[in-house]
Amino acid sequence: KLKTKPKRHKTYSLEMVDKILAHLEENNPTLLFFIKVISYNFLRPIEGCRLKVKNINLKERTIEIEAKNKPIKIKRIPEILIPDYSEIDQSKPEYSVFRINENEDWIASPESKRDYFTNQFSKVKKIFKLDENYSLYSFRHTFITKIFRELSKEYSRTEVLDRLRLITGHDTNDALWMYLRDIDAEIADDYSNLLT
Repeated sequence: KLKTKPKRHKTYSLEMVDKILAHLEENNPTLLFFIKVISYNFLRPIEGCRLKVKNINLKERTIEIEAKNKPIKIKRIPEILIPDYSEIDQSKPEYSVFRINENEDWIASPESKRDYFTNQFSKVKKIFKLDENYSLYSFRHTFITKIFRELSKEYSRTEVLDRLRLITGHDTNDALWMYLRDIDAEIADDYSNLLT
């Protein structure tokens, strides 16, 4: 029997990302912020749903997340997200970062919150005619691929992996490299000269 791997979480084109973000800016700012956090902080959607106000340290520019592979992981808040995080009311540290009603905490499991955002994003997918291979998780793949390709223009593979691992939170370069291969982050340059 051949093993088959479902094609899920396909990487978006950067043009499609721009269209989606522009649409959300006008129509769903909460979903926009959620996507920006998972895209620029390289979180899994469930990790974004677990975020509480107390996990944000604007002074140090870090967030603490409950990750898949360890109880607490500290990640850098990139400058691009500081304005968004700065708008969060810091007076209620136990509140969820993502809430349906700005004035109340959202009392629901992280899984229920993820389902809510997935359903909200399904409406966006219909507008842009995106199939089931595209998901919220696809944004994480897209931006990791973008940074990998940018770093690859300047650094050796080892240096790229060392720098990128600090950003993505992968435990080892081998784990990161396997992930990058799975999402086809690295593709060959034009090899036409080898065919003639």
